[in-house]
Order: sequence, then structure tokens, then C-alpha cells
Amino acid sequence: MIGTGTNANFAELNRNRPGDTDNDFICFSIHPQEHATDNYTLTENLIAQYHTVKSASLFAGKKKIFISPVTLARRFNANISYIELPAYGEKMPQQIDSRQLSLYGACWTLGSLKYLCESEADSVTFYQTTGERGIIQGEYDSLWPEKFPATRGMIFPIYHIFRYLLSNKDLEVVKSVSSDPYKTECLALTDGKKIRALLVNLTGEVQIARINCCSGLFRIRSLHSGNFSEAVSNYRWTGNSAEKVIKSDDSFSLEPCSVNFIEGWLRH
Repeated sequence: MIGTGTNANFAELNRNRPGDTDNDFICFSIHPQEHATDNYTLTENLIAQYHTVKSASLFAGKKKIFISPVTLARRFNANISYIELPAYGEKMPQQIDSRQLSLYGACWTLGSLKYLCESEADSVTFYQTTGERGIIQGEYDSLWPEKFPATRGMIFPIYHIFRYLLSNKDLEVVKSVSSDPYKTECLALTDGKKIRALLVNLTGEVQIARINCCSGLFRIRSLHSGNFSEAVSNYRWTGNSAEKVIKSDDSFSLEPCSVNFIEGWLRH
């Protein structure tokens, strides 16, 4: 397939629409730090990702929509260049964000996945594989240990989200709605019988949650600050040792910046 679009953001694509060409898909990239860099701004950005895909579909015709890549940090300033300029000097490049290895980075990634999946984008590419812009650190220690404290072999929390999704790739995404999306978000998957969900707390405070998709009891296990060191040192981490069973109608607490893996049966 041949695609046309932009290496920059949806804004650049929208200002210069490809038109009725023979391309198979249109593409643009996504990052949440065009104008501000704090966590709350990044969280506010999430739902906009859904709307960029839906807006693109209005002028894409029957063409597919590819998002590539999704990154935490801005790769370049699209007002100056359409390519990523080589890094120079000893300072950590602007394309690297220390939240890549953090619990919040994992929570943000889940929110991005949720909205892009629910928007029915045809393809989404996230991050790199290894290194400071990846999902694992790889074979080398971080070159900037003071700002990006990752050591050789470190597994970033983001990795466990993709691993969980791949283990449930036979299921389909169903739309989920949060009563307070600036605090909690959820990506739900089902085959019509079982339900698998990833529920995240995007804040630095404990949140109280209740879900309405499960019938009877459901199991929940969490990735949070208390088991962070275990999860980032074990690519097979499951969290099963601290798994809880909760009644579907009960409220439960979510640890700050936690990723919560939920398994149960769909309520009809």
C-alpha cells in the first residue's frame, strides 16, 4: 500500500489535505506536547486524538487512516522543519521524555490506545522498541541517567500494557465511558461473553472507581508504585500474587498512576 500525509501533526494534514489521489491511506503523527508539557495537559489531550481521526475520515473518503508514530515528546517543530533534526551535544534530546519509563507514561499510553482504537483508526504505531523512546531499555544503560534513570534490561510499564493486549488479541474493543476522564480511563475488550479491561488512574492521588460492565465477580491486579521495581525487572510480570476479587457492584480504590488489569464476565 502507498500512503500520503504528513510526518507532522493533524493540523498540518488538515491544512494541506491530500485530495483525491490514488493513495491507499492517509497518515499523520500524534504527540501531546505541542504547547504545554505538564501531566494534566497530556491527559486533556487524550480525547482529542479520537476527534482527529474522526475529522480525518471526513476528507479521507474510503482511504484508511494510519497514525504513525504516537510519541510522548514532540519529535520536531513542524513550524520549522518536517524532519527530525539530529541531536548534538551532551544534553538529553528534546525527543526524549523521562515519563516514557514511568507509571504515568503507561497510563497515558493506555488512554491513547483507548481513543485511537475506539476511533477505528486502521493502524497505529507507538514509540520505538528499545532505548529511551521505546518500551524496554534494551542492551545499554541510559545515556542520561540523571534525567532518564533506566538501566540495561529495564522493562518499562508501557511494555506490560502491550503484552496484555497481545495476549487478548482475539477480543474486540468496545466503547467505554468514564464519568471523569481527567482522572480515570478504561480500554475494554470482549468476545461477547468475557470481558478484559485496562483501567488506569491518571492522577497522583487514590481514586475510587466502580465499573458497570462485569457480572458477578471480577478479578483485578494492579501495576503501581508498590510493585514497580518488580515489574520493570521481569518481562513476565503478572501481578497475580496480589490479585483481588471484587463484587461487580462494589466500589474499589485505584492507586495513584496505576494500571489495573480486570478480568470478568460481560454483563448483559
